[in-house]
Amino acid sequence: MDETTEIYIEKVSKPNSKSQILAIITLIFLCIILGACLVALQIKENRDLSDQLSKISQSKSKAMKLLMAYSNTPNSDSVNTKDSEKANQALTTAESEYKEKNYTEALKAYESAGDYFKKATTTLGTYNSLKAELNQIESALPLFESLGDPFPEDREKAVEPILNKCVEAEAFIDKHEFEQAVKCLSLLKSEFTNLESSLRKKNEDLETHWAETKKEHNKESYQVFISTYPHSKYIPEAKTEIDKIVAAEQVKKEQQELAEKKKQEELKKEQAIIAARKEKQAQELKQKMQLEQVVTVNFDDGSSYTGQLNLGKKPHGDGSFSYTNSNVYRGNWKDGLYHGEGSYEFYTGVTYKGQWHEGKRHGQGLVTWKNGDQLVGNWSNGLLQGKATYIPKQGIRKTLNFHEGEDIGNLDPESFMKQKVLQQERYDKKRLTSNQKRAFKFMKRLNDAFTSLTKDNPEIIFPDFPAVIPKHESYTAGRLLSRDAEKHEETLKSLYFEQKRYLMVTKNSLNKDELGDTESAEFGGYTIMTASLGVILDNSGSMTAYLPKLRKKIQEKFKKSAFIEVTGCSLYKTDGEEIDEAEAMRSTVAAIKFLVNVKGADTIYWFSDLNDPQDEAALEELRFFFYKNLVTFYISSVGHKPSKELKNIIDESGGKVLRF
Repeated sequence: MDETTEIYIEKVSKPNSKSQILAIITLIFLCIILGACLVALQIKENRDLSDQLSKISQSKSKAMKLLMAYSNTPNSDSVNTKDSEKANQALTTAESEYKEKNYTEALKAYESAGDYFKKATTTLGTYNSLKAELNQIESALPLFESLGDPFPEDREKAVEPILNKCVEAEAFIDKHEFEQAVKCLSLLKSEFTNLESSLRKKNEDLETHWAETKKEHNKESYQVFISTYPHSKYIPEAKTEIDKIVAAEQVKKEQQELAEKKKQEELKKEQAIIAARKEKQAQELKQKMQLEQVVTVNFDDGSSYTGQLNLGKKPHGDGSFSYTNSNVYRGNWKDGLYHGEGSYEFYTGVTYKGQWHEGKRHGQGLVTWKNGDQLVGNWSNGLLQGKATYIPKQGIRKTLNFHEGEDIGNLDPESFMKQKVLQQERYDKKRLTSNQKRAFKFMKRLNDAFTSLTKDNPEIIFPDFPAVIPKHESYTAGRLLSRDAEKHEETLKSLYFEQKRYLMVTKNSLNKDELGDTESAEFGGYTIMTASLGVILDNSGSMTAYLPKLRKKIQEKFKKSAFIEVTGCSLYKTDGEEIDEAEAMRSTVAAIKFLVNVKGADTIYWFSDLNDPQDEAALEELRFFFYKNLVTFYISSVGHKPSKELKNIIDESGGKVLRF
């Protein structure tokens, strides 16, 4: 190749290289623009998808809220509506479409579900409203039972159509035919009002007719009333008035016949008979007047009687007796004894109302305690016998079974007596558990307390033992749970001392105005319940520093407390039960007897160092004294612990060793 050729080639090549570069640049630029367009398009698609998913989420949330509103509407679980079924189907469809990523269809399904749930809630609300309206009408139907008593035929004819319309209205409501239900209820209300007005008008006419009949007061008017209102409550009285009028007419007729007989020869004999009859009637009337005369008798002990007396000047007939301790009997008497119907009100707030026989409760009666609890049952010779119903003011009523005053649970009387004998044998042979032994001793204390009280004071009626304490099923056999035995012990103690205070009032040893309610307070780490607390303080040299603060603390917690200070804490036997205050200050045992017998204490608290000797005979005397008088015994010691024997006495009394 020559030089000319090379120059030509060089000139030709240069323009071709520039063209290629320009084409490449153009291509690159077009790619960049195309990429940007694709990115923009992808961003738009993502944004549209995000908006669609957001709408689906909002629609689903709205549907769920409407579902919750529907579910919270009463009867949603028992009343089925077509809209609720459609709503649930729409929800299922929406979930399915969403999983398949058919978002447009899912959105439509969620919106449809919400609309259906809203309609279902409205339908259910209308259903509940109409049901409530129907129930209100049906609850008022017993009104006709009272208004329609004198008119049974009218009541039956009128009430039956109303009942049928109630059934018809309920059928419309159940079918969700609400327009027909509203019309039916409107008509039902109208008929209900008309029937009520009609029956009230008839009752008013009846009362007016009865008032006019009584005003006329003749046989014919009473007979017309009976024929007009054969089912009225006044029919017995109307018949009685007719009998009186007939009897009066008969007397008048007899008097006319007697006047005619005066013209006859036997006139004198008839007059003699009449005179004898009148004399007899006069004597009977005189005796009756003596029986029916109401008098008031005041007795020296402060009691009084107001009522009828028999010829022997004893209560007989109707009368009321107010006793010294504020107990009151009102009712029937026979020869000085309660007999017939009557009520006995104890000053403690307990009331018995029922039947009596020769001074004792006998027959059906009702006991009402101060807290509102009641017991309905039958008494025999003063004791509960057979089935009885205990009705607490709060709680569930229960059926009890009694035999000679004892609750025998589910046993028959024969089995119950066998159980008592068996339990005594087990006790004597020491075969009882600690809980069984505790329950057995409780029952023995209960029986001993009542036996002692009624034996010493046979004329006194004591309040019934309340049936409020829950009992173990095998209670009658003595197998009572420990905690139940403790509750029984507290109840028995409370009842026993109410009775004890009753006796003290009756014997004028305690003024009834001084009686206070039971006090309960936490002391020494334990809650003490007492009606009267007796406190014995050991004032020996090592103890005096504690006494002022302790005395103040006790007086703040127990307002009715009696104190005795005794030097030393020895226990030795005393002679007799009659102890004065001076003797009580010289001996702990004497102080205990004085506080219980004279001050009426039901609980003893002894503060001591227990640093003195204790006589075995004194401990036995204390055990028997606490058992007999049902005294609870508490001790606090700043020195020695109680001996084993003294600790047993504390436990048996139901007391505790308290911390100081």
